[in-house]
Amino acid sequence: MFDEQRAQLATRIRVVLRRREAYRDLFYTGRGGALSPSAEIVLADLRRACFLDRPTTAYSGNGAVDALATAENEGARRIGLRIQQALTLSDERLHRMLDANELE
Repeated sequence: MFDEQRAQLATRIRVVLRRREAYRDLFYTGRGGALSPSAEIVLADLRRACFLDRPTTAYSGNGAVDALATAENEGARRIGLRIQQALTLSDERLHRMLDANELE
């Protein structure tokens, strides 16, 4: 059983590392480089579209909270946060996630 769990963990590590590198390759110019001009435009758009810069709560015309629209906004935010995390995920954070068994 222990060997099976170890193999599953190793697979999850490889998947997360590949995903992190893919996001970085897409947005950054070279190793340790700055964001590309296109990446800056896309990330600014995602910041707005994914509610990374404002609350997700939506209100109906009568001022009541619109639960469905708020849930939709939260879904968009989750995607934005996932992209943001992939771009900023350090090896140290990855190890802490592994220790806490947080990898998806």
